[in-house]
Amino acid sequence: EGLSDEFAAVSILESHAFKGEIPKSLVLSEEQVRLSNLFKETLDVFDALDTLFYSPSSESASSSQSSPLGLLGGVNLTFTSGNYDLSNLGYDSLLIAASNNLSVSGSLAVPTTTILDELHFIAGGSLQIMEGSSITSSAISLGFGSFDSIEIVNVDLHAEGEIGVRSLDSIIINNSDFATRGTGADHIHLVAAADLAIDNLRFSEQVRQITMEAMTINLSNLNFPAGSAVNLNSAYGGIDGVYPNFGSSAVGRVNFIENVRYNSHLLNSRSAFDSHGGAISIGIKSN
Repeated sequence: EGLSDEFAAVSILESHAFKGEIPKSLVLSEEQVRLSNLFKETLDVFDALDTLFYSPSSESASSSQSSPLGLLGGVNLTFTSGNYDLSNLGYDSLLIAASNNLSVSGSLAVPTTTILDELHFIAGGSLQIMEGSSITSSAISLGFGSFDSIEIVNVDLHAEGEIGVRSLDSIIINNSDFATRGTGADHIHLVAAADLAIDNLRFSEQVRQITMEAMTINLSNLNFPAGSAVNLNSAYGGIDGVYPNFGSSAVGRVNFIENVRYNSHLLNSRSAFDSHGGAISIGIKSN
């Protein structure tokens, strides 16, 4: 009973592995889902991760309110290397939702002949993006969300305008590339209910907005691109209302542990932050 049975009843998927193709018959419309009481828990998963799908600057977020949304649901879903052309599905946005676990591995390309507003992967359990994977999407917004912790290690993510990662636990990102192409909001949005730990995350030069929210934020070996507006929000916000904590990890703070830069300028002291951190705002996490 519950969420797993609801997904299975709709899409007849218990555990399914996709290898370069998503059959149109397995994708339901949002209207079909919302008209049935069977999908209440399914929609609860979607709504609980709502901040993944909306950001104040998002061009795609406002359009998605009226554009057709398709949903591919299952209990355990696996996606491996392939060329996933979503043009034939007939939706402007696609939500891929696993009631239990969702796994992505290998090299995934998601081309479309029409503009895709959103492509989002969410899991009620574990969401795994296997080490060494890459996802190149023609969607304006590419998003990932999970009730559990998310680890992104040695992974390349490419989208037209936005990349979002949302966890109701923690997020760990190591040695990865997040790139947008300068055709949308060019926004990186990372939200964790607990902690966010980043070591060696590389942004493309086109990124213009970076938002990170978590109880504690630990940052090492990253360079915020020139011209980007950066919002970093933690439980206690900035020290003296302005500054990150430098050189160590303090609970509830935004911590610049090692080699954090803006436009290649090292930010390792208050004076350096005063000189080169004017585009970085450190605030208090909203929830």
